Amino acid sequence: MSTNSFDEIPETFWAYFAGIFDGEGSIGLAKRERKYGLKTRITNHRQFNLANMHRPTVEFIRSTCQMGRIQETRIKTTEAKLEENRIHNYLVFFNAKELRVILPKLVPYLIQKKERAQIMIEWLSTLSNDQHANNNPHLKRKREEIYQRFQVAQSKEKYWKPKGERTVWHIRKKNRKIGDTDLAMYK
Repeated sequence: MSTNSFDEIPETFWAYFAGIFDGEGSIGLAKRERKYGLKTRITNHRQFNLANMHRPTVEFIRSTCQMGRIQETRIKTTEAKLEENRIHNYLVFFNAKELRVILPKLVPYLIQKKERAQIMIEWLSTLSNDQHANNNPHLKRKREEIYQRFQVAQSKEKYWKPKGERTVWHIRKKNRKIGDTDLAMYK
């Protein structure tokens, strides 16, 4: 997509996309450890996708941006034992080059995922097409600092649950006052 046509996308679209992404999107940075013979290499992996069960919504976002790719998955549920009864889920994935263009447009409208999106933009700015430049010790340190800030921002989210921590239900229960009607039914 040319820059001119990308700039012609109305701001209302970016607000719409940000609203859906805040509710049903996922943004993350993770470390991966890969073994190459005797050597172990740790790499950072970025994730940015939008999941929705309404295919036209996902196709509208992808076609308007003219970026990303759609992947269809089928969710297994206890009620859907047969393949034809499974729930369809559609994911839109964006690569790093596309994210460099899309994220700055979404950030002004994001609420819940705004801080992590801003940190992701900073992390993307440290990437290069030159593999030797990506191995620069200064850039590796900077990426590690950004990764740590991302983890802190993620842990601030109200219902985020680190591995081994209490369940979302326990967090909600803890934050309610005794006597709340929906809490009373769990006593």
